Amino acid sequence: MRDLGEIVRGYQSPPQYLNFYRWMDSNGKWYRSRAVTVSAQMRSGQQIGEFGKALDAAISQLRLLLPEDLIIAKTSDQPRQVSENIKLFTDALMEAIILVVIIAWIGFREWRSALLMAISIPLTLAISLGMITLLGIELQQVSIATLIIALGLLVDDP
Repeated sequence: MRDLGEIVRGYQSPPQYLNFYRWMDSNGKWYRSRAVTVSAQMRSGQQIGEFGKALDAAISQLRLLLPEDLIIAKTSDQPRQVSENIKLFTDALMEAIILVVIIAWIGFREWRSALLMAISIPLTLAISLGMITLLGIELQQVSIATLIIALGLLVDDP
């Protein structure tokens, strides 16, 4: 490295990037201190839940080696975000199915059409997701617009 340039240990002045960690003590007083951010990314093709568990285990082992007053905190918990997004998606899907069934029942004045839609929407989604899995297509490649168009055609068809 010394052949390429001059190596100097010290702080960059003025600092280009500063990280801060904010926390509140038991009395409700806020504190801010400088921080170091370390990023850990999951490898492609792995499960996010398993990655989160392995990362938590590695952090707990690391805590034993570091001083007690050193704060180790996650700035972004991707496994928790994924589980929250899945819950939001399933809640929105259930609300959409219920709304479509109610509107179909009010619009057609027939319980059979509404029941047909209540059965066909989850069945169509299950078949689509099954075929995506069977063909080895990743879910990220299927856009939300495709799902919206498919649901629109399904609702419009009966």
